[in-house]
Amino acid sequence: MNKLAIALSAAVAVGASFSASAQSGTITIDGEVIATTCTITWPGAGGLTENPTVVLPKVPVSSLAVSGATAGKWPILLQIGGTGGECTSGKAALELNPTRNARVTDGRLDNLDTTGATNVQIALRDAKDDRIDITTPWRSEEIDLTASTKQIEFAAEYYAAGVATAGKVNATVDYTIDYN
Repeated sequence: MNKLAIALSAAVAVGASFSASAQSGTITIDGEVIATTCTITWPGAGGLTENPTVVLPKVPVSSLAVSGATAGKWPILLQIGGTGGECTSGKAALELNPTRNARVTDGRLDNLDTTGATNVQIALRDAKDDRIDITTPWRSEEIDLTASTKQIEFAAEYYAAGVATAGKVNATVDYTIDYN
């Protein structure tokens, strides 16, 4: 019985030492949801619209005959304008959100046209021509909204995931513009 009491006392002492080192607190998260009056323009991709369509140039299937080949790189431009305070001060960035509606494999957008080209994906590149891995949300570099040119740039191109076949290609990715 004495051994049991000693064992229980030791267990209680060990448990007490662990709980004595526990710490707790409160995390406060602040933010602001704003009603923006900024004008969003996608030059070359449908102009003034929230849902632009970027049309890549037609390329020969021979340019995508080897896995890993790319072709038809096309710039995508986003311009922010307007006279509201959030449009003329602070900073803004573009975030691509693949987790909402995009189909992605190996960091590239999959072709959604089931009767279109096979083994063709859409690869995205940032303003420095570095690959954008779209398996997680991607955020552009911030732009200064006090500057005369308020433009975010990136690019899209065809990518051969294998030996490509001819046909239509269609891919989508959602975006958000973050104002700071």
